[in-house]
Amino acid sequence: MINNEYSFTLAAQCKLLAALVRRPGETLSLIEPEYFTNPIHVDIARIAVKALKGKNLKTDRLTRVLLWTLVRESLKKSHRRDALQRYKQEIRSLYEERLLDGTYLVDLARNFSLEAKSRQTLVEAEKDINAGNHARAVQRFVELERTYLSVDRSIELPIKHLHRFIQDADKFDPVDDFIVYPIIQKLGAVLLIGLPKELKSWMGAALAMDVAAGSPKALGFFQVPTVARTLYVQIEDTTHMTANRMKMLYEKQAGRSTRTIGNLKVISRCPLNLMDPKWLDSLQLELQKFKPELIVLDVFRRLFRGNVLDAKETAEFLRVLDVLRDKYKCAIVLVHHAKKGDSPEIQTKALGSVNLAAWADVLILLWGKRRVGNGTVSNIKLVSKAAIDEERQLVIVVDETKRPMVRVLDQERCDINVLRQCIREKPGLNQKELMQKSGFGEKKLRPLLKRAIERHLLREEHGKRKELIYFSQKPR
Repeated sequence: MINNEYSFTLAAQCKLLAALVRRPGETLSLIEPEYFTNPIHVDIARIAVKALKGKNLKTDRLTRVLLWTLVRESLKKSHRRDALQRYKQEIRSLYEERLLDGTYLVDLARNFSLEAKSRQTLVEAEKDINAGNHARAVQRFVELERTYLSVDRSIELPIKHLHRFIQDADKFDPVDDFIVYPIIQKLGAVLLIGLPKELKSWMGAALAMDVAAGSPKALGFFQVPTVARTLYVQIEDTTHMTANRMKMLYEKQAGRSTRTIGNLKVISRCPLNLMDPKWLDSLQLELQKFKPELIVLDVFRRLFRGNVLDAKETAEFLRVLDVLRDKYKCAIVLVHHAKKGDSPEIQTKALGSVNLAAWADVLILLWGKRRVGNGTVSNIKLVSKAAIDEERQLVIVVDETKRPMVRVLDQERCDINVLRQCIREKPGLNQKELMQKSGFGEKKLRPLLKRAIERHLLREEHGKRKELIYFSQKPR
């Protein structure tokens, strides 16, 4: 056992030991019992490794009761009863640990292994130097480097026979493949575009907040399977503007969820240029430490200093994003400006080279911003490879009086909410008065009123001169 102090604390080692006994398929090949500094951890790891030898790591599991039985049988002759009680408490804590994400866990186990072997190599090399064997000391470090380079170069391709590939597809819920279903896939690329002031930044920031908080519904509409670490890069607005926006969202979007604090980091305005190696290295250093599962980049023109119309230059920039996405196993949402014009095709709306639209798995276009009631509304158009009804009319609403304050709604629901708000403020309005107050034309107003009454959201009565007047469903 190596006795030198680790940068891995006992708490971190406890998480790794929990992974070793509960998810050995991911960590057993990376961790040796002697890497742990706590003697109790060493004994438990040694017994667990011995029990798992020759087992099917995908199906065979060490339960808490089984592990305790094996440890007790192995140690009862050499340990007092009070000492065995400490082992029992330690095993209990291993099964109470919240295990980390698989990719992050493997990286942590690999770093733990590297540090342990590096320290052991230092100890052995010092002995060689004291004995005058300098060549052997150098050779130890060469062998250590060669070992880890060979690990990095060995890549297992996800290849299966057709029948197995099809059969395995039925075992998975498609929602589990998404950070936000169905718009942000794990390792996916999303392009969020719109003209200036079309609520793009509000949508990007609210998505980041909802994902980090693990809200059941992002923007009150899209399913969030699980909480995810998120890096929000907002370098267009001033730091003060971004701080105020995030404060409002923390209070009125995430409901002051404490999970958000540890799962969301913000990079505010700075000259971050992803085509500059120095700035890119700084970003990668943060990605290595934080290991986000989602990165929201706002906005493209601040991150890229080249010619947005040049296909070659934009391709180089997108290649940088792909490398970050593949290397750090994260999804990327890129916020970008749309170009002016009346083109009906969303694929041609992004300002600049067509490479931008081609890069994205999902395109989100915001357009037609307007003031409705107490909120600001923009239309949404989605084009996605996932199963989504692209003909569905959606809008995004930013309203400080509502929770969540940034929401996605059906266009019809949004319009009905406006009518209900008008009637709550002044009950007994007739259709002409509702047209004036809501701004809806007669052709649009009549079917909305009919639908609201069918859903028991409003009620109508006969007023003066047989006019129909409208009230909230419950009489006041």
